[in-house]
Amino acid sequence: MINSNHLLMPTLSLIPSYLYLMKLKIGTPPVEIDAAIDTGSHIIWTQCLPCLHCYKQRNPIFDPSKSSTYKECNTTQSCDYDLVYGDLSYSKGRLATETVTIQSTSGHSYVMPETVIGCSHNSSGLIRSTASGIVGLGWESLSLISQMGKNMLGAFSYCLSHEGTSKVSFGSNAIVSGDGTVSTPMFMKKEKRGFYYLNLDAVSVGEARVETLGTPFHAVDGNILIDSGSTLTYLPASYLSLVRESVEKVVTAEKVDNDDMLCYKTNSMDVFPVITMHFSGGADLVLDKNNTYMAFNGQAICLMIMPGPISPIAEKAIFGNRAQNNFLVGYDRSSLQVSFKPTDCGVTQDVPRDSTSAASFLQFNINFLQSTHPAAFRSSGAGDGLGEGKYSVSGSESSSLESSPDGAGTGDSLVDGEEDGGGGESARGSGFGDDAGGDRDESDSGGRGGESRLCEIAGERDSFSALVIPKDRRHIDRITMKQRHPG
Repeated sequence: MINSNHLLMPTLSLIPSYLYLMKLKIGTPPVEIDAAIDTGSHIIWTQCLPCLHCYKQRNPIFDPSKSSTYKECNTTQSCDYDLVYGDLSYSKGRLATETVTIQSTSGHSYVMPETVIGCSHNSSGLIRSTASGIVGLGWESLSLISQMGKNMLGAFSYCLSHEGTSKVSFGSNAIVSGDGTVSTPMFMKKEKRGFYYLNLDAVSVGEARVETLGTPFHAVDGNILIDSGSTLTYLPASYLSLVRESVEKVVTAEKVDNDDMLCYKTNSMDVFPVITMHFSGGADLVLDKNNTYMAFNGQAICLMIMPGPISPIAEKAIFGNRAQNNFLVGYDRSSLQVSFKPTDCGVTQDVPRDSTSAASFLQFNINFLQSTHPAAFRSSGAGDGLGEGKYSVSGSESSSLESSPDGAGTGDSLVDGEEDGGGGESARGSGFGDDAGGDRDESDSGGRGGESRLCEIAGERDSFSALVIPKDRRHIDRITMKQRHPG
């Protein structure tokens, strides 16, 4: 029995945020970092010394002066970057090429020489906990998936859980298929280039279907951003009001007086209807109640779909990582499809092998972080010149650093992939200069597998596996970058 006189009223600042960290090593000798995987950003960056203004992180801050493979871009190119988040936190620094290594449990590693990274010397409010930076998985040429090269086919997938070990995979076997799989078209927007959009046709609340048709939210070319870096799901306020009305017709428990959230004085999920997201192409995602509702101290349960935009620079609609929990989610940039397969993502599964494939397969552990922070609920930033999806770094533009103008389905990137005659995965990195370029390969690392507890990959040559784990941390909003044009 709930005592309504002592009910702790839920507020947005109490909402736990979910973030997923990937462990990798940068430099020579390699320095371990934890970085958040983010499909809503396009660059790999970490905090670096000297640090003008940096937040605290678990691992030592990377010192590029101690790495023999660190190479800052030269003055004839665009070297500075300026990242701005939806909550106005930021990262500023310099672009450079560096060796990025992903460790395997078998003693092998996936080595990416001449990888373009951001070295942040000024970061504020971004990650107030353990992480060192960001692993961008967006469409643009400086993201991790783009710099892995053609042999990865522009394909990656992840399976996120708020408990146990989550996973992110790259390459041929990252294609999601099999019983229960549904797929929906992926859309790119010229004005917001580099982000992955889906088209949401309707939301069902129990048996009641709320169509977007007839509302300003309706579209046929993408109306919702899918984002692994945003915790919550957001819908335009006017459309969400229709969804909430349908929930209110079903739930008989007493409502909590709360302007921001739809909450009820109950400790039972049984009173709430199942919510289904209907994406174009017949991709109907039946969401678990834990994906869409949250209990607060056993006193109240709230709908975890929020009105958007949450700020003037935020996206109006975002499909966040909480709603994606326990789905294997695959991004196939060659077919322009995003696929979903219901999966128990907290359970370790055998890694599929495809020894006949020309593409490599890598699977990494990622560390789940959960925390409560006043800014944790904020959505991806967009607008006001920051969220156009275009991105270049500050200064004059350079062909070796700028993103592809179309990018769709090619798998091409700053790094051109080519098969290694020795049987391992390799990609030739163009880096910043004509002399830049190294083979990205799977090499014997002398048995360092025990060091990579959070991002261990197990595998052989064309098939790698590794994982992603949970921790307490605040949510990171989608990175946007300021676009600057010469003249």
